[in-house]
Amino acid sequence: MRYLLLFLILLSACRRSEPVAGPPDVYQLSGEIVKLNADKKIATIKHGPIKAADGKVWMEAMTMEFPVRDAAGFAKLSPGVKLKAKLYQQPVDFDYWVAEIEVQP
Repeated sequence: MRYLLLFLILLSACRRSEPVAGPPDVYQLSGEIVKLNADKKIATIKHGPIKAADGKVWMEAMTMEFPVRDAAGFAKLSPGVKLKAKLYQQPVDFDYWVAEIEVQP
């Protein structure tokens, strides 16, 4: 019985714990809307390099899809619109989305 109890204690100590999600990383994004998927609230954006606050490039320029969680932010968008926004990325599961959208002239 003592060995079983010791085994269970050791087993519980070796259990893999779930990663704890902290605050998301934040990056600056500038680009132009190529197309929108209104059903999924996804914007395809042709963007320049995405940079961290310290100016380091996190992602090179390309065209890709970005979720837009905020309905009011998504409503500002249409193909051809130029924008500046923040890209939030959750390091634990690589979840990402665009927010704080500012339409540019």
